Amino acid sequence: MDKNYYPLALKAGQKQYKEDLARKESAFLPALDEMLTMEQMARKVDLGLVQIPAELIVGTKSVGRTASFASNFMPLAEDGSEFASKWKNLCSSHLEEGIRDPIKAWEYRNRFYVEEGNKRVSVLKFFEAVSIPGLVTRILPEPDGSEETELYYEFLDFYQITKVNFIEFSRKGSYKKFLQLMGREDRSGWDEEVVKKLRTDFFYFRRAFSELGGDKLEITAADAMLQYMSIYGYDAIRGSSHEEIRGVLSKVWQEITLIQEPQPISIIEDPEKDSTPGILSRIIPAIPWPRTVVKVLFLYSRRPEDSNWVSGHEKGRLEVQERLQGRVETETAVCSGEEEAEQVMQKAIEQGVHVIFATASEMLNACLKVAIDHPQTSILNCSLNVSHRYLRTYYPRMYEAKFISGAIAGAMCSNDRIGYINNYPVYGNIAEVNAFARGVQLSNAHARVYLEWADDSSINEKARQLLDQGISLISVRNRSRSDGKEKDLFGLQLVEDHKVTELVSPVWNWGAYYEQILRSILDGSFFGKETKQTKSLNYYWGMSSNVVGIEFSESLPRGIRYLGELIHKAIRMGVCRPFYDPQLDEQGNMQWHNIKATISMEEIIRMDWLEPNIVGSIPTYEQLDEKAKKLVDVIGVRTARKDQDETI
Repeated sequence: MDKNYYPLALKAGQKQYKEDLARKESAFLPALDEMLTMEQMARKVDLGLVQIPAELIVGTKSVGRTASFASNFMPLAEDGSEFASKWKNLCSSHLEEGIRDPIKAWEYRNRFYVEEGNKRVSVLKFFEAVSIPGLVTRILPEPDGSEETELYYEFLDFYQITKVNFIEFSRKGSYKKFLQLMGREDRSGWDEEVVKKLRTDFFYFRRAFSELGGDKLEITAADAMLQYMSIYGYDAIRGSSHEEIRGVLSKVWQEITLIQEPQPISIIEDPEKDSTPGILSRIIPAIPWPRTVVKVLFLYSRRPEDSNWVSGHEKGRLEVQERLQGRVETETAVCSGEEEAEQVMQKAIEQGVHVIFATASEMLNACLKVAIDHPQTSILNCSLNVSHRYLRTYYPRMYEAKFISGAIAGAMCSNDRIGYINNYPVYGNIAEVNAFARGVQLSNAHARVYLEWADDSSINEKARQLLDQGISLISVRNRSRSDGKEKDLFGLQLVEDHKVTELVSPVWNWGAYYEQILRSILDGSFFGKETKQTKSLNYYWGMSSNVVGIEFSESLPRGIRYLGELIHKAIRMGVCRPFYDPQLDEQGNMQWHNIKATISMEEIIRMDWLEPNIVGSIPTYEQLDEKAKKLVDVIGVRTARKDQDETI
């Protein structure tokens, strides 16, 4: 051997040793025998010959070898010692012909502890080997219900299918999602060629991830790769060079760092909280006025005349065009799918569009891709609970109106049976039916809400089924327009003697929503202090912002109408909040000035359970039609999602 590498290895070991001592951490390799009892060691499985990722070899099997190495497996014995001589001989063998004999190791929670071959590992790690062959015995931890253990058993299911041990996620459900994005959900075994290509792709990605500072994040390279694949698909990584991956990864870096946020979403409940211009308004200035106008694109998934949902947004567009005449110019486009939506947005930006409102959650991924490529364009998607840093989302708190509607239904109910027809189990919808049920409880403690699920094509059939059960009060999720106008999308209806009477209608006020957002863009507050944080911004405005309204029928009895108006006023003032309860003082009096948040807004949005007075259930993924599945894949609540069972 022309060069003596041992002094360099020794120096690396001594450096690691000193750093560990300074951090008051163990300066030697951990020993598995000291970590586990004999009983725990007995739960073992022979894995045979395994390619072990070098970075996952972290210790020794027995105590006897721990002091010979620093915690990075570099040697600590002085040059000239017998240990150093053996290390040098192994080094020569590696450089001349390669170290081929497998080590013997034990695996516990996907970390490997060497029984035979510690010096071989030391030499190979010194030369930055990616993997080391080893005969491995796996120790199975006792299932204890902890998140760490459940995550490990998800890994075991994944390993059983793939024999891949270099992909390691830190969040439950990730292994199943990874298989979905790989297009390999059939549980078929992976051949060596597939694993080899994945190892190469992952190596290039991990290298780019590390170079951009990923090692300092509280996530794994696999976590970052999964997020990357969620945006662009696996094909964007497959066969790509390190440089190509690094270039794209640097563009989406804020999306990657968002993963490590324990609460990645910042929910803006009121326009006033987003109205103070900040330093970023000087870095990313508001569109200058009056030298130009704000050009706005409204993106629809269907024509307004074919969809109540779209017609409501179209009405809002026309209203804001009139109210901000001369300050905004609006245009519309109808897109049938994600690819077309992406193309339309790209073209619109090239033609000078400043703001895009995408009114369908199915367009979310297309919005994200375009937002990443065009950070100077403000792109908003109409959806909830979306954690993306490059775009914002908006949605009304319709559950406030549904609470009022429920209270009126309870007061009007004569047989303690009320119907509710919902469309899709997505974020926000479960909160609405629960708020309706809470409203019913407010005025009728004995009434039950009978929940059915239907889209626009089957809503009449579900209504007839409820009528056949003697239920004459029905809250309809998407009501057909009777007068040809985009009046509302909801309605509590009383059906008696074949006569339908509308009692109360929660109303989307999209014009008010769009006007307030566009005014904030014009005055620069849109680019204010909230954009300095690392979280995703979700607008979730309600009655206090005038983006949610409610219309009462003249046919309502005077006292019940008064009840509805009273609750409406209380919600607007912040005195009544459907899912919050007022504090009680020592005398048992309600402290109306001190409303207790018994549930967070994040929990309200993510609700995947039903109130006790609801008769029915949230459908599973298998029970949904294809249109519903597409929505649920993007914004579905946990119990309705394809991956609700977080095991593979």
